[in-house]
Amino acid sequence: SRAMLKAMIAAAKADGHMDERERGVVDAELKRLEADPGTQRWVEEELRRPVEPADVAAAALDPKASPQLAAEIYLASVLVVDDTTTMERAYLDELARQLKLAPGLKAELERKATLAEQDLVAAILAHLDAARDQLGELLLGKHRREVGAHRALEEGLVYGLLHPAG
Repeated sequence: SRAMLKAMIAAAKADGHMDERERGVVDAELKRLEADPGTQRWVEEELRRPVEPADVAAAALDPKASPQLAAEIYLASVLVVDDTTTMERAYLDELARQLKLAPGLKAELERKATLAEQDLVAAILAHLDAARDQLGELLLGKHRREVGAHRALEEGLVYGLLHPAG
């Protein structure tokens, strides 16, 4: 939804710039949403706008919004920021205030974000370990084939020396 995209963009820009990882998160969300050209133009406009936590919170404060939208907006914002700088921390604190999140809920959402990041890192490391193991097996197999080819060549040369033709 545009509310979530707005939250992600604002969080990414909270420290004054959007790095490659943060832009990648926004782009991945656009792709997941199969964003039409109008939404893509809207995102480009949002990228040029100043960061205003009140604007981000406004969608969640709409009477028609679901009760959990505020929590989802805050959680998405926490997940988008990478290293929480002083500016990002101030942005997140102000966003939580604008969203009217209870301190306990805010803390719980931040804990969930940390756990999600840790799970993601663990999954990536497990994937890298598996890839490393596969590469090792491939290299070992290649080495065995090369050793086998060299042995065959050596055996052929030795046989040729021991059994000269003609």
